[in-house]
Amino acid sequence: MTLLADRPAVVEEGSDHEHGAGPSGFLKWVTSTDHKVIGKNYTVTAVIFFLLAGAMAMLIRAQLANPDSTLLSQHTYNEMFTMHGSLMIYLFVGPVAFGGLANYIVPLQIGAPDMAFPRLNALSYWLYLGGGSLMMLGFLTTGSAADFGWVAYAPLSNSINTPGAGPDLWIVALSSRAFRPSSPGSIWLPRSTTCGLRE
Repeated sequence: MTLLADRPAVVEEGSDHEHGAGPSGFLKWVTSTDHKVIGKNYTVTAVIFFLLAGAMAMLIRAQLANPDSTLLSQHTYNEMFTMHGSLMIYLFVGPVAFGGLANYIVPLQIGAPDMAFPRLNALSYWLYLGGGSLMMLGFLTTGSAADFGWVAYAPLSNSINTPGAGPDLWIVALSSRAFRPSSPGSIWLPRSTTCGLRE
């Protein structure tokens, strides 16, 4: 014979106190290691860089609309071309796919509670945002932004042909993007092999 009894009520001690103990608002957003929040951050930031690159593309197209156009100087045109390519390839295409979508979707697909090494995952976003901002700060320097093409062609990227701090900022920004901790194929563990592991 089976006896049925009501379950006793479970009361978690201190649950109300612990709920309000963590950071909230802006501080919670800045310090979050949640893969969904980081994925959304990547996506929103990548779209902002995409819009900036689109504005540069419109300036390039406006210059090319007329053969005798003087809208942009040769130096400014080269800057727009370089920065447009850099923003689209380094700060939009890769980050929106591997940073935004993969961060948000992959842990959900495999049933993991979070990405492996969530603090490194958060650091990778902040390196991305810092590197992209640093790349754009090249426009505020004396020599202006990098103007040697988005792949930094060798004869054009030396200090004689591109003097100033703008190209140096571009190189430092790209270096911070290339060695982010959780990027696929980077010097640390790639995302595809670490999802589901815990710190």
